[in-house]
Amino acid sequence: MRKSAGFTLIELLIAVSLSALVLVGVATLFTSMTKNQIEGIRAGTDTGWALVSYKSMIKEIADANVLAYPAYNGPQTSDSIVVCHNWSRILAGRIDTTLPTKVVGYCLDTTTPSNYLIRRLELSVNCPDPGAAILNCSQTPAAPWMSAINQVVGYRVQKTLPLAPTLFTRDSIGGMRVQYSIGTQVATTLQPVPSFISFDVDVPLQKQYNNTFD
Repeated sequence: MRKSAGFTLIELLIAVSLSALVLVGVATLFTSMTKNQIEGIRAGTDTGWALVSYKSMIKEIADANVLAYPAYNGPQTSDSIVVCHNWSRILAGRIDTTLPTKVVGYCLDTTTPSNYLIRRLELSVNCPDPGAAILNCSQTPAAPWMSAINQVVGYRVQKTLPLAPTLFTRDSIGGMRVQYSIGTQVATTLQPVPSFISFDVDVPLQKQYNNTFD
């Protein structure tokens, strides 16, 4: 009987096919692990950065003298807020005449459904009335906000539905409750375990004495 000196064509085809399947499996696993790692790093970076921005926003709200919007006599919930520093409704002017008035607004930009943003806008003008203080970050802000400092202070923002249908809720004492989360509350293919951080705090403002409007 003559012994075989090599492999048959069928054996070679089977070996090559099995090797290709193994390589595809390894490549798919590596790609999936890489995507998960990148997603985890990005989520951690977004969360850490959002925490710093959140603390800065809360301090800026707490140090304000006037809550221009939401107004005391209007809707008490909103996805935007406008506060004024160095301004008094009672005086109808600046508290310290040697310093300018700073008007700051925060609003939710829903232009990109997969990545809601919180934007910060700032102006050095007189405190606006409630009607002129309404912000809509999903559209071009009305003047004079068009020339304002415009910064992104929150990425991948989600509302804490159904408990908080809006980001900001006006308190009866003239403060503001801020509620939202950063991250993914629902499991996805890339992130099977939801990863997010929730923010929920009541912020009292530095209102002027006898101020019943703010």
